[in-house]
Amino acid sequence: MQLITVIVQRSIFKYLPLFYCFVWASTALAITETAAANNWQLAKQNESLKVFKQPTDSGYAAIKAELVIHSTAAEFLALLERTDIAPQWIANCERVQVLAKPSPNIRVVRTIFSAPWPVKDRDMVTHSTTTLDPADGSVSIKIIDYTEHFPATKQYVRMEKVAGTWEVLPRQNGQVLIRYTGYGEPSGNLPRWLANQILVSSTYDTFIQLQKLLAKEV
Repeated sequence: MQLITVIVQRSIFKYLPLFYCFVWASTALAITETAAANNWQLAKQNESLKVFKQPTDSGYAAIKAELVIHSTAAEFLALLERTDIAPQWIANCERVQVLAKPSPNIRVVRTIFSAPWPVKDRDMVTHSTTTLDPADGSVSIKIIDYTEHFPATKQYVRMEKVAGTWEVLPRQNGQVLIRYTGYGEPSGNLPRWLANQILVSSTYDTFIQLQKLLAKEV
C-alpha cells in the first residue's frame, strides 16, 4: 500500500486517454453516471477486454473500456510515468509533453496525435488529478480539458471538451480491473461517423498495447 501511494504521488497523469488516442473523453462528464449505466453498447471485445460506446446529443460517442489483467495499480501508474514510451501503447500518439506539475498528484499535459492525410494532426491539453482509496487500494485519475490555459497553435487542431476517468480496481487472484470512461470532440471537419469509428478502434488498440506492456511487468 505504501508503495502504491508513493508511485501515485510521483506519477504523470496525462493520457487519456487512452485511451483515446485521437478522439477521447467526456464533455465535463456531461454524460452522467446514471445515463452511462443504461446506454452503453458493446462495440468490441476479447477474452479480457471490452470496449463500449454510448450515443450523445453532440453526435460524438462516449467511450468506456474495461480490461482485467494480472497486474497492480503500482505497475499501471509506473507505466504512465514513462512518457517516453507513451507512443508505444497510446494509439496514434506522437508524443506527450508535461506542461506543469502544480502538486505531486496533479499534472497538466499536452498530448499530440498523428493523423493520416488529409486529416490534420490533433493535440489536447488536459489537467489530471489522481486519488488513492486507502481502504481498498483503488486508484482514480480524473481528467478535464485545460485548453483555455494553453492557446492552440496553427500546426495542430485542438481537441475540445475533453474529460474522462481512469480507474484501477483490485480484484481477486492478483488481478485488477483497469477502466477508462470518457468523451471528447476532435474539432475540425472530421465527420462524426468517422470520429466514432476511430474512437472505438483506437481505444481497443490502446488497451491491447497496454495489456502487452503490463504483462511484461508481471
